[in-house]
Amino acid sequence: MQTDAFYELFRNTSDSVFGIDGEQRVCFWNDACEKLTGLTFQRVRGRKCYDVLSGADIRGNSLCGPACFVGDRIKRNLPVKDYDMVIDNAEGEKVLVNVGAYLIPPELRNGGGPGAFLSMRRVDGYRFLQRMEKGGDVTWSTWTPPKFNLSPRELEVLKMASNGMNTANIAEKLSISSLTVKNHFKNIFAKLKVHSRTEAVGLALRMNLI
Repeated sequence: MQTDAFYELFRNTSDSVFGIDGEQRVCFWNDACEKLTGLTFQRVRGRKCYDVLSGADIRGNSLCGPACFVGDRIKRNLPVKDYDMVIDNAEGEKVLVNVGAYLIPPELRNGGGPGAFLSMRRVDGYRFLQRMEKGGDVTWSTWTPPKFNLSPRELEVLKMASNGMNTANIAEKLSISSLTVKNHFKNIFAKLKVHSRTEAVGLALRMNLI
């Protein structure tokens, strides 16, 4: 089965399905996804899935981000257990969905095509009550916030960057060289698995690191 066949399969399903490449960019978005979120494929194409969905658990803790377990497992071609997530629907209401992932074998991926398709099914009241009856609580996700192990100085640098300070400003404020500031950012990028200050600050804010 080639990637085109996957497109055809998920295009015609009633489930909300989107596809992401190895960099977590949206490269497929079916009509059911548009109906659920109110976002067209034209608006989301090429954007990071975590920026589009901004998923959270039932307590409001962020589940989506550059370091989410789904993107990491897709890159390593490892299976992904289904998980629950709260997103905003087309009316701006909070909706609980169960997310399932379908990984595409590397040999069937076409260039910048999807590394995985993810389906989103609403968790209705009956299913919710069944879970509560069986376990007394709901396992909202297999995802747990990663420990980035940023040092106090790295967090301080990120905080200053979030306030709009550039390399020179940060160096002056901390009485260090500009090269040292750049080295701090290099270490921050590696730990957060991002490629820019904008991404680093955005992730830090979503994860309440700063």
